[in-house]
Amino acid sequence: KLLGCELSAAEVVAGDTGDAGADGAVNGDKGRVFFDDQVGVVGKADNSMVICGMIRIFLSPSGGLINLIAGTSIDFLTEASAFRTIYIASGIWQDAGWGVIVYMATLANVDTSLYEAAKVDGASMFQRILHIDIPELTSIMVLNLIMSAGGLMNVGFEKVWLLQTDLNKATSDVIAVYVYQQGIENAKYSYSTAVGLFNTAVNIILLIVVNKIAGKISEDTSFV
Repeated sequence: KLLGCELSAAEVVAGDTGDAGADGAVNGDKGRVFFDDQVGVVGKADNSMVICGMIRIFLSPSGGLINLIAGTSIDFLTEASAFRTIYIASGIWQDAGWGVIVYMATLANVDTSLYEAAKVDGASMFQRILHIDIPELTSIMVLNLIMSAGGLMNVGFEKVWLLQTDLNKATSDVIAVYVYQQGIENAKYSYSTAVGLFNTAVNIILLIVVNKIAGKISEDTSFV
C-alpha cells in the first residue's frame, strides 16, 4: 500500500519542478508577457471522471492518440509498469496550468531591470532562468511543497479507481482504494476507519517535518 506514497511523492516533485521550469522558460525569454495556458488549465477545471475519460481515449489501443503517434496498438492501461508514468504525467498536466499561473504571479513582482542588465551582460535565457527566476521562485516552490506534503499519503482515489484494472493492480492499489474496498465492499467499517485515521496521522507528521525543514531553509516559507 506504500505505492500510494511513492506515486504522490513523485507527482509532487515532478509537478512542482515542471511548473517552475515551464514558467521560467516563458518569463526568462519574454519578460512580463501573457502566457495562454488554456491547455494546462483545462486539466484543473475538469473533474477526475472527465480527465480519466480523456486519458482512456488518448491511450486507447484502437485509434488512441499515443498509439497513432507511436504507430503501435498497445493497451497501456493493462500494463502494470506503465501505470506510474500515466498517473504522474497526467497529474502534471492537470496541475500545470494552475502552477504556471501561481509562478507567473510571483515573477510579476521581479524588477525587469534585472533581466535587462543580464541581457546587457550577455546572459543566455538559461542563465537568466537559473540566476534570476529560480531564486525568486524558491520561496513559493517550498511553500507549495509544504502544502503538498500534508497530502503525501493521499493519492487521488477517484483517478486511481477509474484507471485501475485487474492487470495493473500491482502498481495501482493504493491506500485510498484499499480503505474503500475494506470499508464499502467488505463491510469492515472499524478496520477501514482505523486505516484512514492512521493515514491522516502520518500526513500530519509529514506536514510538520517538512514545515520545520522549510523553516530552516527560509523564514518566509514556514507556517509555524
